[in-house]
Amino acid sequence: MNVHSYNEPFPYLIVEDVFDDLDSIWSEIEYYCKSYDYFFLDPVKTRSATVEGEIVKQNSGNWLTSIWKNPELSTICRSSNSMLETFPSQCPGNKFFDGFHCNRMTVLLSHYKNGDHYKAHRDVGLVTGCLWLYKEPKKFTGGDFSFSDYDVTIPCVNNSMVIFPSSFRHEVSPVEMTSDNHLDGRFTVSYFMNHAS
Repeated sequence: MNVHSYNEPFPYLIVEDVFDDLDSIWSEIEYYCKSYDYFFLDPVKTRSATVEGEIVKQNSGNWLTSIWKNPELSTICRSSNSMLETFPSQCPGNKFFDGFHCNRMTVLLSHYKNGDHYKAHRDVGLVTGCLWLYKEPKKFTGGDFSFSDYDVTIPCVNNSMVIFPSSFRHEVSPVEMTSDNHLDGRFTVSYFMNHAS
């Protein structure tokens, strides 16, 4: 795991090579895809962000921390907890994340297929992390992440993520693909992190 820390134009982190064991992560995703229409819910059911009452997301997903009675039984959740425990020590000097500690987190697995996107929005919470996963070689274009009020775009790179204060507006450009195979799309693991006293 490689952490790159930025303070300008605002504090954020880019983390590369997040998971060591991608085979286990993909086994879990493939399991969910076997019951795709049952597991992956529409934006209303995943509490999509709204702007002036309009749902601004077109993708599908589910809350891993809700469907698992014990989230530690999910490889994605278990590996994520381990990863999130280590990253604050790797960003000394960051105005926001130096010493940040998360003790409450929800995890959402989302899938983007052809035409899916997420318009500019803010998240509820203290910190958001967005981790991108796709089968290589990549079979889609687009799906890049940008901070809507700044000239900062982060390309969608497999097994990488961005971590940032949730109040900063962000968006995902439309995904373009020709394959109908769900596993050829863009998957995102979103982390909504808080510190509860």
